[in-house]
Amino acid sequence: IKPAVEATLMMRPSPAALFRALDVRRHPVLENRDAARPRRARDNRAARVYPLCESPHAVPVLRVRRIACRESNDRPQTPEQLAEVARAAVLLDGVKHAVLTTGTPNGTDRGAALLCASAAAIRAAVALPLQAQCEPPDDFGWFERLRAAGVDALGMHFEAVEPEVRARAMPGKAKVPVSYYLAAFEAAVAVFGRGQVSTYLLAGLGDSRESILAMCRAL
Repeated sequence: IKPAVEATLMMRPSPAALFRALDVRRHPVLENRDAARPRRARDNRAARVYPLCESPHAVPVLRVRRIACRESNDRPQTPEQLAEVARAAVLLDGVKHAVLTTGTPNGTDRGAALLCASAAAIRAAVALPLQAQCEPPDDFGWFERLRAAGVDALGMHFEAVEPEVRARAMPGKAKVPVSYYLAAFEAAVAVFGRGQVSTYLLAGLGDSRESILAMCRAL
């Protein structure tokens, strides 16, 4: 995967204006849509925009993912470029909320430093509520830094509960035990407030009904 910025808009139809403004390449799901929309970008910038919901009642949401891969010779996108995407999304499509998500670029801050820089750049460019998503960092002090950078809410997703299920379904993420996630949730709620810290718990990966319900009660 080349360094990329993926912007996903839950929006009203027709993201064509944002494509024109950003000169970005089309996402595959739009290949059969209006032929008048731009087909390709001039370079390898990869801000990808596609509607997840065509409902006229959908709340416009910008989802931004920043990916940096060492195998690529291209330069990773900068926080300033993410801010450009966010500002255009607000001005051209009425986006009301943004979600910043990343992979796990390292085993220490687990993406928190990158999210801090990106959030600060976006908030400097446009007034847009932000949620950040990452794994629990090694230092819970990152929660204060994320909040200071402009992040309003935080998601840390442990996906499954039982150790054997986590090891099979997500061997990388399973290296961070659920107990550490729970400690991180407690520390994050103290910073962001009740109702502003979230997680995903996926049924169907192999966890028992009892394990899922017990974790829901704990959360």
